[in-house]
Amino acid sequence: MKKMVVLLLLASSVAAAGPHKSTGTLANQDTSYSNAKVDPAGTPLPTGRPTDLMNSLRTRPADNEQILFGDLHVHSTVSWDAFVFSLPVFGGTGAHPPAEACDFARYCSSLDFFALTDHAETLTPRQWGESKRVLRQCSAVGQNKDDGDLITFTGFEWTQAGTTAENHYGHRNVIFRDQDEEHLPKRAISPMPPYFDPDLKILETLHEPRVGPYVAMMQELSKVPVCTPDTNTRSLPDNCFEVALTPQDLSRKLDQWGYDALVIPHGTAWGLSNPPTADWAHELTPGIANDKRQSLVEVYSGHGNSEEYRGWREFTVGADGKKQCPQPTKDYLPMCWQAGHLIRVRCEAAHLPEQECDRREIEARQRELDAPVGFAAAGFLAVPDAKTEEWMDAGECRDCFLPTWHHNPLGSVQYILALGQDREGEDPLRFRFGMIGSTDNHNAMPGEGYKEVARWNSILLLRLGTPEGKRFFLPPPSDPKPESRPVTPDLYSSSWATWDVERTNSMAITGGLVAVHATNRSRAAIWDALKTRNVYATSGERMLLWMNLLNGPKGTPQPMGSAVRMKNNPEFEVKAVGAFVQNPGCPDFQRRVLGAKKLETLCHNECFNPSNRRRQITRIEIVRIRPQHNPSEPVGPLIEDPWKTIQCTPNAAGCTAKFSDPTFAKGARDALYYVRAIQEPSPAVNGGQLRCKFDAEGRCIKVNLCSGDPAKTSPTDDCKEAIEERAWSSPIFVDFQRQ
Repeated sequence: MKKMVVLLLLASSVAAAGPHKSTGTLANQDTSYSNAKVDPAGTPLPTGRPTDLMNSLRTRPADNEQILFGDLHVHSTVSWDAFVFSLPVFGGTGAHPPAEACDFARYCSSLDFFALTDHAETLTPRQWGESKRVLRQCSAVGQNKDDGDLITFTGFEWTQAGTTAENHYGHRNVIFRDQDEEHLPKRAISPMPPYFDPDLKILETLHEPRVGPYVAMMQELSKVPVCTPDTNTRSLPDNCFEVALTPQDLSRKLDQWGYDALVIPHGTAWGLSNPPTADWAHELTPGIANDKRQSLVEVYSGHGNSEEYRGWREFTVGADGKKQCPQPTKDYLPMCWQAGHLIRVRCEAAHLPEQECDRREIEARQRELDAPVGFAAAGFLAVPDAKTEEWMDAGECRDCFLPTWHHNPLGSVQYILALGQDREGEDPLRFRFGMIGSTDNHNAMPGEGYKEVARWNSILLLRLGTPEGKRFFLPPPSDPKPESRPVTPDLYSSSWATWDVERTNSMAITGGLVAVHATNRSRAAIWDALKTRNVYATSGERMLLWMNLLNGPKGTPQPMGSAVRMKNNPEFEVKAVGAFVQNPGCPDFQRRVLGAKKLETLCHNECFNPSNRRRQITRIEIVRIRPQHNPSEPVGPLIEDPWKTIQCTPNAAGCTAKFSDPTFAKGARDALYYVRAIQEPSPAVNGGQLRCKFDAEGRCIKVNLCSGDPAKTSPTDDCKEAIEERAWSSPIFVDFQRQ
């Protein structure tokens, strides 16, 4: 375990090397145009700029509101993992610096705003300063830098991962409102100290000879001292590496800076970055649950959908405290159970006695469960040389919409919203999150899901399954023996991590977006929408969505994200409009500004290019959650998904519906409500994920992986399958007024 963690940190430090030498150069900008303005009547605007094209097609139900789209989770190759997998050994395409993220957002995906959130554990103070400078330059293009075609936000990712529920808090993006140096911290804040290796052993493992340009950065990182702990952050020297081990530590340091910031958890259900024992109930404590900066949660990204709660578990715990393997169900096949099955098949093929096969089957299940918890689930190594395809869909949510890899229900957003603790004389302790989507793109490509193209170029995780990647991540091949093995650190001492990278390839998708209901295009208006949760998430499509409480106590409709107290039964209205179908290629403006070569390398000759035809909304699903009174209350019955479903008649103007909760007043219990707007099926990269073939009883009997290995799946094959793209509103929180 220690070796694996050290190697992870080692990779972090090396990855920081090359791209940190330069943040890149912005494309030549045409600054002669005026800022984009939206005509309330929907009249197309005269210019051909990408943002103008989108603005001219948006609808505005009121003169004081427009919907803007952004991405609040973007990495450049300043981030360690983005850099490692940009190397040629992984089929990478080279450095993608912060400046490239700006150009991509402006010319390829035509976003209204984005945040750069490189990993703090490899952000030196110098690199943090350079990234801030580039983002200011990006926003300054145009006549008014604070109300232009693209607003940028500065941030970093606090990438914490523990080994148990007690020491695990998960990943969070920290994003700041303002962009001027006077309102930004001098340093990023990491959940761990830096680790560096002057000998660059990790690159030797990769057989990467071009270590020369990286040595200087390794030396720079090694010379940055760790900041003195428990010292006010404003009193620390500028050039030290700042560490906050817990969310409370992070919050305390942000308090000391005093700058307006958001702290956004993400990947909460993703099995890669959350140990199997992780449970968000651990975070239902003062200082975390009631942190005012923590008003949003990322429900959807390129790593999948973290929304849905399920009652199954990967393991149970016996009276003796030992993990036990549960029986498979129609909805779920535990990894431990499949481990036993694989050994059983091998044992019977070897014609061993039935009693011995029984013993080995049980032993294999336990060895899978007892694998050490590290960077990723290592239990699959208990079965020697088992192919990814043999595991079928074990460990995955079988009936979720594009779930995260090894989806953990106790990290799902529905579960988090259902947690609660009533407190005498105080407001209940709860998480009140608004919903956002983002990409978590690691190639400096904000909003990459504007078109379902370029699987190999856009989805970082696909490269992990290359033959070189598999040799790097996994132990050397062994004989498929009819007996399991203990998963010990010695088993993978020659590899960087224990990670079924090929399955992850198939489950990686192009990522989502955050949409804000803003009064104008300014930084202040976007930030106000984010802070008040007047936002929604999409799976990447630019769907339009409104949800309002009609009979709230203020006498006027209350938008999504609102929190109210009332005695009457709440009444709601929701409206959803499908996204525009995309035309192929790019509008002429991009070609004029970027030139043919840059358009190909930056946008892959495919830009946000909407037609005048919208996709249909087929239905609206309403979810009701009634948070716990206390932690002993079972969560499952409190999550009603779907609570109601409204079927929509095909209409180019979208779908509008009203609904109410006739049981709220009688039940006298707090509740929250959010909606999913479901769009007609359309093809999406990796939309089928594992592409299971099911038998008559609903069991996966064969998978068709979308591999990162070119011998299995061509990099030009986008592995498209039809999915129902969707948008998630932020909840409206309705507390029962008891007095």
